[in-house]
Amino acid sequence: MNSDPLYQSNPLEDTATYTMLMHLSQFAAYVVPFIGWCAPIIMWAIKREQAIVDQHGKIIFNWMLSAIIYSVGLLVLTMLVPFLTIPLLVLLALASIVFIILAAVNAKNGQANQYPLAIPFFK
Repeated sequence: MNSDPLYQSNPLEDTATYTMLMHLSQFAAYVVPFIGWCAPIIMWAIKREQAIVDQHGKIIFNWMLSAIIYSVGLLVLTMLVPFLTIPLLVLLALASIVFIILAAVNAKNGQANQYPLAIPFFK
């Protein structure tokens, strides 16, 4: 075991990094959708006993459920008014990217903020 202070782990920093990675793991959905939805949930389940990880897990899950609801609603509307809803789907995807990045930065700084537009299913 190395006793050098440079190699000592800071539990708060480790948790902040972990919660940041929980948020960023959602980007896997752009490569493999199922992984992008499962990764943050699995990460949440692994360390759920830590209050801050549990809080971030709920925040992420609230956003994922909200984004699915918004997407399904917009897809249904696309059948009726495609010229209006297709740009809204693109805007939702862009907003999701921005929300995830902002949440990851906040998590790294030790903050837990709800995603804008997220429906609070879990508190």
